[in-house]
Amino acid sequence: MSQELARDKDDVFSTVNANLFKSIFQIYEDQALDVFKPEVNALSSASEEKNKQRAAAEMLAGLVRGSKHWDVGKLDTLWVWLIPILEKTFNAITPDSLIYWDKFLGYCLVSRTVVSCVLLSMFFWL
Repeated sequence: MSQELARDKDDVFSTVNANLFKSIFQIYEDQALDVFKPEVNALSSASEEKNKQRAAAEMLAGLVRGSKHWDVGKLDTLWVWLIPILEKTFNAITPDSLIYWDKFLGYCLVSRTVVSCVLLSMFFWL
């Protein structure tokens, strides 16, 4: 019984992990993207493996929050790559991975202005 509880405890969206990636992208900006992109592509493509989905959600949440103060050119390049990844991932969400992507959105939108939320939500309506 205690092993099951420990396993369930480890199987949650980790804001600690998301904060780590947020810090990396705040400090290094887009310099880490060349290493980051192939990993995220592989993790987000594994739609049937919930732990890979969790890892992708944590990494992308950190990226979105960490890119807040990037210049416009870097942000444009980021979103050109990121929007198709999110579209593909959200279209393949399973009941097991839904909670991770829900937490991803919550992490991305917490303490944001209405304008920021509207801009991110426009992605879903286009």
